[in-house]
Amino acid sequence: MKRSIIFGLSCILLLCLEMTGCATEKVEVTVLKKEAGQEVVIPVLLRIDPETGEGDYELVEGFNREYEGIYRVEVQWVTEKEQGYREELKLLSALDQLPTVITDVAFSAEFYHMMLEIDRFVNLYPYIQEKEEWSGFLKDMEEEELYLVPLEEGMYSSAGIFYNRRILEEAGIAAFPETWDDFFDCLEQIKNYGIVPLTSHESGEYWCSMLLSTAYMCSDKKGRSFIRETLPGSYHNDSIAKMLECMYRIHQYTFADANELNFNQAEERFFHGESAMMANGYWMIQEIPEEIEEEIGFASFPGNSMMVDVAMSGWAVVSGYEEDVVQGAIEFLSYRQKRSEVDVDRMSELEKEFLDVFQEKQYTFPNYQMHWSEVLLKDFFNDAFPLFLSGQMDEETFMTEMDLQVNGKELS
Repeated sequence: MKRSIIFGLSCILLLCLEMTGCATEKVEVTVLKKEAGQEVVIPVLLRIDPETGEGDYELVEGFNREYEGIYRVEVQWVTEKEQGYREELKLLSALDQLPTVITDVAFSAEFYHMMLEIDRFVNLYPYIQEKEEWSGFLKDMEEEELYLVPLEEGMYSSAGIFYNRRILEEAGIAAFPETWDDFFDCLEQIKNYGIVPLTSHESGEYWCSMLLSTAYMCSDKKGRSFIRETLPGSYHNDSIAKMLECMYRIHQYTFADANELNFNQAEERFFHGESAMMANGYWMIQEIPEEIEEEIGFASFPGNSMMVDVAMSGWAVVSGYEEDVVQGAIEFLSYRQKRSEVDVDRMSELEKEFLDVFQEKQYTFPNYQMHWSEVLLKDFFNDAFPLFLSGQMDEETFMTEMDLQVNGKELS
């Protein structure tokens, strides 16, 4: 753990030097003191998507209306992609200027655990244990420590496989495969039919193919145990070997130029019917064009498993603020939770199908991104996977290089 903390602090200090003069406006945060009759102001850092202009405007406006005269959320809006927001968090942390509420907290296992080690997050459990909107999430907790709060017990932070019903039917596949053997047989059948079986994009950390590969890795207890380790000291084991086996196999069934595709390009191909399946999460439903929604189905990974990780949508409260500000932050998070409650009557048919799959899943596994070294995710995979998939690097070398990377060695 000391190695991880030193690494995280080094990254933050380096980032501060690199980002001097960056375009993103700095956030000046001071501890706010409440005067008689004065609203308690809650500083929050939220992101605006630079491409769509979307942000949590309604959430903030609704909260400020409901709590007028008591609490008021003041937002510093950052017009950045996810990575830009994450860099801003690191910078503000290094400057000791973090606002009360931040999102996307667990984007880096190193960053998150460093923040825990230096007590930068409030333990939320004592504040929300009596709140009805959190009862479903808290009922299965074994410890009374909680630093991230999710949305709707994880459904909104879960993933499986979206598929095109029409393509599967035309290829002679009556039902989505339930076992991994049947899944690979299904891919072969679709390929023989003349359609690319799987959408994948490798520009951007191999997200879709890693979802499938870690699902395959977690089809046994050993894999499910390993993926729950945070910042493991070694990746040289049977579980990673199993992941690599799947990674190699599924790349026989995706686009020839997958290494050059980003997520948006890959997603468009799936929407246009150029491929039969795409591994992704609940958030993708809102992006599916209305005219094809009836063609799209959703299934768990073979073995009736799903990736579920509440850390992906987890928001945190930063320590160091006065108690009334912390209380206001808790009310803001609870308000967000209430707004996210599932209303089946307002769901589309695909959303209902997703909910059914989520409720019927047999087991879950977390998102590897929340547990593995950022060095692997940001740099190593993009360098090493093309070599592995092309046969220039074997499985043994790949795992050895993973260990070298997390110990600060260069890719050989």
